[in-house]
Amino acid sequence: MRLVGKSEAELMAGGMVMPYVVAFITDLMLGILLSIILPKLGARNFVDGMRYAFLLSFVFVFATGMTTYGFSARPMQLSLIDHLYHVLCISLMGGIIAAWKPKPGRAPMSVRA
Repeated sequence: MRLVGKSEAELMAGGMVMPYVVAFITDLMLGILLSIILPKLGARNFVDGMRYAFLLSFVFVFATGMTTYGFSARPMQLSLIDHLYHVLCISLMGGIIAAWKPKPGRAPMSVRA
């Protein structure tokens, strides 16, 4: 909270429902995109999924986010916390999606018409 420059009361005054709704929707979108991209990259297990998701998130999330933070004159520690957290979460999401196997007799989502 010190890096953001706000007290706990100021952060709580903004309401807590909408950030969770937005986070759920955007994480769902990320998961769907990863479930489409990872099979095309050849990710077949947890490690492959994490590796590809890490590379994608590092370039798209970390690099662009750090550029934004650089121009907004926010503390570097806050930038690292905000962006490396997302890189870690997306990497784990990629590992889980790549390791997830469809039920027997059911075609994977990427193969269906």
